[in-house]
Amino acid sequence: MTAIITALCVIVIFGLIILIHELGHFLTAKMFRVKVHEFAIGMGPKLFGKQKGDTLYSVRLIPMGGYVKMEGEDADSSDPAAFNNKKPWQRFIILFAGAFMNLLLGFMLLVTLNVASPRLPVVPTMEIVSVYEGMGAEEAGILPGDRILEIDGITMHTRLDMLLALDGKEQVSITIDRNGQKQTLPVTLTEMEGSRYLGIQQATEEKNVGNVLSYSFFETFSIVKLTYQSFFGMFNGTVAVEQMSGPVGIVNEISNAAQTGIFDVIWLALIISLNLGVVNLFPLPALDGGRIVFVLWEMITKKKLKPEHEGLIHFIGFVILILFMLYITKNDLVRLFG
Repeated sequence: MTAIITALCVIVIFGLIILIHELGHFLTAKMFRVKVHEFAIGMGPKLFGKQKGDTLYSVRLIPMGGYVKMEGEDADSSDPAAFNNKKPWQRFIILFAGAFMNLLLGFMLLVTLNVASPRLPVVPTMEIVSVYEGMGAEEAGILPGDRILEIDGITMHTRLDMLLALDGKEQVSITIDRNGQKQTLPVTLTEMEGSRYLGIQQATEEKNVGNVLSYSFFETFSIVKLTYQSFFGMFNGTVAVEQMSGPVGIVNEISNAAQTGIFDVIWLALIISLNLGVVNLFPLPALDGGRIVFVLWEMITKKKLKPEHEGLIHFIGFVILILFMLYITKNDLVRLFG
């Protein structure tokens, strides 16, 4: 029974996230009158499909992936309705739309979670309601009623912002608002049981439409920022590649979430959707972000790269991406089975 629930959760989560992503490309392509040959959900052999006008709408066997096949996307075409013959700003919007839809889906799922789940019974604010005796905040002179504006120059909006700003630090610089006056105070964090704490309690507000939407927006932004930091952390050595998860690791996490409840499944779905949206915009060949780089180059220089040259670059990038995914999958298997 557990295996069936896990399989259903995997199919629903990946299906929804992929459908939303490809729908972004599809709707904007149709908006700019680009000829779309196929709108496919899944990969591999076709299970069933329906032809409507120029477009075949299909569902394929493997519920991982999906695509929108446009005329002139990977090869030159003389058709006026081809992707390659549209204006650069139109192609930019079509390429960007997939990632944007994933970011929007993540935000909407987070709003749903913050409204319905017990994870956010009230909305935290940046105002301090109490300061714990003998801890870093009190020793630095922070008082109840102060409002935290920045930590180390980074604006604070949510608890996640604070966790990210304090993580791994021994001392931070905190800018507060005290009776309308800004003050910046050096704070030495207090170590307890292997972790470091500021030593404050935040004030909270009862949930309403405005503060839930605002808090969810800034929390979404924090998750996006964390994704970027994790990715670039691989290049500066702060994040080990072995810590990243591929499809096997994600399915394992979905399995764990399916056993703990619907809210954990929603939380995992929004994290995957936001991560997919962010990663797709990285300026790497074979990703939407890589294609966007070539469009931006054309908009700036007024010169267009030959389709066969761009196609070769994306093919090489795709091969490298597949090899990277295989390496991460190997790490997933090692973690799961030793």
